[in-house]
Amino acid sequence: TFPFVIDTRPLIRSVVEDMSRETLLSTIARRFHSSLVDALVAGCERIRQTTAIATVVLSGGVFLNTILSCEAPQRLRAAGFRVYCQQLVPPGDGGLCLGQLAVAACQNKMALDRDD
Repeated sequence: TFPFVIDTRPLIRSVVEDMSRETLLSTIARRFHSSLVDALVAGCERIRQTTAIATVVLSGGVFLNTILSCEAPQRLRAAGFRVYCQQLVPPGDGGLCLGQLAVAACQNKMALDRDD
């Protein structure tokens, strides 16, 4: 197995426990997102200790979430990471489609250049 898997079971247990205690949903949601950021930072720190990689690229639909897209970069930078986030293209499927289009255009151009 990949050595840098984040165990989310304690997070899910915590949500279930909060729900059973009838904690406000907004509080549960806030704790959930804060815990995700904590796990992300801890995972990146573990990877940095093992590999010396200190650059993190945050992308994917999860970063359409405002809490994650604001807090994760801040916390990672505070921990000494160089952080890259998408700025001109959405981090979800729209950005993925644009990337696929760019690769296809490049492959098409290379094929046309070979034919000349």
